[in-house]
Amino acid sequence: MSVTTRYELHPAWAADTLKDTTHKVLHLVRHAQGASRAAAPAARVLLVAYCPPVSPTLRARAGTHNLAVSSSGSEEEYKSEKWADARLTATGIGQAERLQPTFVGTPVEVCLVSPLSRTIQTALHGIPTAPRFVATELVRERNGTHPCDRRRTRAELAADFPLVDFSLLESEADTLWTPEREPLPDLASRARAFLDFVSARPETHIAVVTHHDFLESLFFDSGLALMDGSLRKHFHNAEHLPTLLVARPAAASAADVAASASAASTVAAPSAEAHSFESTATSAASVHDGGAAPAHTAAPAAAAAVTA
Repeated sequence: MSVTTRYELHPAWAADTLKDTTHKVLHLVRHAQGASRAAAPAARVLLVAYCPPVSPTLRARAGTHNLAVSSSGSEEEYKSEKWADARLTATGIGQAERLQPTFVGTPVEVCLVSPLSRTIQTALHGIPTAPRFVATELVRERNGTHPCDRRRTRAELAADFPLVDFSLLESEADTLWTPEREPLPDLASRARAFLDFVSARPETHIAVVTHHDFLESLFFDSGLALMDGSLRKHFHNAEHLPTLLVARPAAASAADVAASASAASTVAAPSAEAHSFESTATSAASVHDGGAAPAHTAAPAAAAAVTA
């Protein structure tokens, strides 16, 4: 895990306070409802993106694994092979399509996606105007145990999704998935590696379509400094949260960090009521793609105090 860089996440509406910084406009999205989840409690999609102020929050969820768990009422449904690499349900596709208006006028340069089918489908239906779709293992769901979190081979994925670049997947088959659930410290390290990866990319406006557990780890366990209280939350499906990622040398003075936090706090946040809408899908409480939300390895004490 890199210790030379401090990563800060700012709400997009604080852009004027960051004019003198080099930053990324991230579009993070959580996938829509999967089939296995339909037999379990509801799943969620998160998108962090630069968007017109019309919709900082948006909910949409529907994958076949999600539907299965919701219907059966048992988390054991996640362990069924019939939900291997679960796809979106028809409801999920509709939810994903509701993301489209939030991207009107948004200059997305690349859309990074998890190599699991439900995230790819969410990206293709929700952000069809993205010029490039690139799959990366870094943003996949917490690995292991659940077949719905095991990807198919590169060849199978490429045949189904010819618009997506799978060249970053290092192996043909999914060698990362194991019968054991990925340890939370490993997931946190992967989230931190994602920050290094996205920070080094040449694009400025980047959409990321990913999963609940990955987003939880990214926001609360990776050392990411959340620079506004509005960012300290658990994401619902297809929730749209415009954000800005700033990378600073880890040795940045306390005065610099304090000044950044203070400047952000003086900018009035847009009205949540005026800038959000939800799909008609079930409004479920916080649940993850394959079971109960994990206990975080490190919950920051204060938003502005979290350091890399």
